Amino acid sequence: MTPRLPLLLDSSDLPLAELHAARLDGELAPLDELFLPTDLRAGPGLRGEALQARVPPGHVVERLTAAWVHGATPLKPRRLQLCIDGAHRARVRPSAGELVRQVTLRRGDTEQAGPLRVTTAHRTALDLLRTGPPPDGAARRCIATLVLAAEGGADGVREALTRSFRVPHTRRALARLDELL
Repeated sequence: MTPRLPLLLDSSDLPLAELHAARLDGELAPLDELFLPTDLRAGPGLRGEALQARVPPGHVVERLTAAWVHGATPLKPRRLQLCIDGAHRARVRPSAGELVRQVTLRRGDTEQAGPLRVTTAHRTALDLLRTGPPPDGAARRCIATLVLAAEGGADGVREALTRSFRVPHTRRALARLDELL
């Protein structure tokens, strides 16, 4: 029986030169630091699998990294954006490749993407509306995609922001949502 290769390939499966040759031939496409066959769609499960080795246990993928996992943006940020739930004890080790913050996660704020926990499209949209600089063209498209994919759409996001008036930057998020729509 012929052995089967996994869906996501790295240099432990095939030599790096062969992987890049197959990419140049159009047989493989890059997915983060791995490769997958071009006839497969890179959905959240495969994107989560691609990140699995780089996300420490107990951490949740959030903000722009979560947007990449959800497929709302084609570019994954250079530094992984992760969070840990304030209700759980987890050790945060400083790393140049990760931005980690402690947040309060409610039931329904996360979902599984392959082997990883990732914030939902709804929670990711809320976080991106609240934090960071004013969104430019690419960031606006990313947030709009997440808002449309979020449970309840734009009305659900607006309602969640209105209910969380004590959370920092809620007014900014509401103004950005109005600009976006």
